[in-house]
Amino acid sequence: MSRAVRGLALGVALLVAACGSTVPLARRNAGAGSTGAADELSGTPAGQGATADEAAQASAASGTAATGSTAKGSQASGRSGSGGASSSTGGKTALKVQGVTDTEIRVGYGTQQDADQSAGGFGLNAVFGDQEAQARAVVDDINKRGGVLGHKLSLVFHDDKTANDNANPDVTATAQCQDWTRDRPVFAGINVVGDRNRDSFFSCMAKAHTPALYSDLATHSLNELTKYAPYLYAPGEAMLERFVPTWIDRLNAMGYFTGWDTATGGAGPAPVKVGVPYTDDDNGRRYFDVVKKALAGIGRKADDSFAFNADTSALAQIPQVVLRFRSNGITHVLLPASAYLVTPVAERQGYRPRYGMTTIDGLSSLTLTTSPAAQLHGVLGVGWFPASDVDAAHDPGDVSPYETRCKKDMADAGQATTDRLTLTVQLINCDLFFMLADSLTRAGEISPTALQQGAVSLGASFPSAFTFAERFGPGRYDGASAARDLAYDDGCACFRYRDAVNRPFAG
Repeated sequence: MSRAVRGLALGVALLVAACGSTVPLARRNAGAGSTGAADELSGTPAGQGATADEAAQASAASGTAATGSTAKGSQASGRSGSGGASSSTGGKTALKVQGVTDTEIRVGYGTQQDADQSAGGFGLNAVFGDQEAQARAVVDDINKRGGVLGHKLSLVFHDDKTANDNANPDVTATAQCQDWTRDRPVFAGINVVGDRNRDSFFSCMAKAHTPALYSDLATHSLNELTKYAPYLYAPGEAMLERFVPTWIDRLNAMGYFTGWDTATGGAGPAPVKVGVPYTDDDNGRRYFDVVKKALAGIGRKADDSFAFNADTSALAQIPQVVLRFRSNGITHVLLPASAYLVTPVAERQGYRPRYGMTTIDGLSSLTLTTSPAAQLHGVLGVGWFPASDVDAAHDPGDVSPYETRCKKDMADAGQATTDRLTLTVQLINCDLFFMLADSLTRAGEISPTALQQGAVSLGASFPSAFTFAERFGPGRYDGASAARDLAYDDGCACFRYRDAVNRPFAG
């Protein structure tokens, strides 16, 4: 399922859109202006904008007129939360930049404060923690260390209810963008609410020349980052074009494609037949194409597929795909996301295929708590996020000094946790804020262009707070770059990494 569950998706893609959005495809794209945004952003190459051009960008974001190489602050237009100020960094006089004053950098942060309660309504014991407190914890740490180039980070929270995100995510996503670009202008917005990480949000932020950083452990395509560069960044995210080839290759190397009995959920004489569910939208079809190409590379094919109709609730379609695959003799199901919604339905139908899974399934943080053990026997896959992949007893240890630092930040703020899902969200938050701060610090300047240049310069040096390896570079604004083999272990009824080898992603 290429587009993982959205709705409650704070750090992980969680409920209600299972394999795609619950809103019609036409409505998701309406008003997003994706073509216009692409055309608008293509005029000046990233990192080459002249001074006047950048001033014009800041002006466009705040709705004020540019004069020469500077733009008036947004207070001139009567809006609250002005963000325009010039500053001197490294001997250079910076332009007036939205969301930046002489002393602070305003950063938007999206929340879904009722997520825990809403998850309970779906029968999930999902605890995301205090979202605002988590964001404050990491920002307070950055500020105590001197902030970013002498500026303190200042948070601008934007909350909406889970029900609203589920009912019409384009509306809530656009409202969040307008809050941060028009009502309370920020320098950049950070969003981990999965349902708002969509074209309408990305397009709106890019048109306002306001950088957006996101992560939600859903399947995203490189097309998004390319379309909205250099205003969209995905630290820690594994783009489908990168992880899918590695995933399929590793499944093959681990002996996944062997005979299987879908009645007993174990080895059997039935020939291997591969089923691939995906969402019938641009991103989903891209995922399906990449899977087919990867399967062909190992001499296999997709024997059956199911395109989830984005015009109806994906949850209601899960029984349909289970029945179809069972009836067509599908023995192996490639399920890189949303397993925690599919496996209970499959068990009720007495269908126990062999699943191929990934980090995006929320393996230890979600799948284990919802899936009957019989559904998990034989599961193989790849994972790049220990806090979400494995339980505490099988955690390989902090992936970097930034993970250690993040845990201390949370403990100091009274947010220490043993819950793997809560920890997942906390580490994602740290990764996003640390990457923003490190990129600007490297650039030695505060502007959207400087952020892009700083991100590119990080290369493979950024010490991710949650994943084994991240790599940035020219035209590469996504982070996760390697995964480890993993498997379900019947002995401990848990997921475990099979070794400590980091397998690089494609590209």
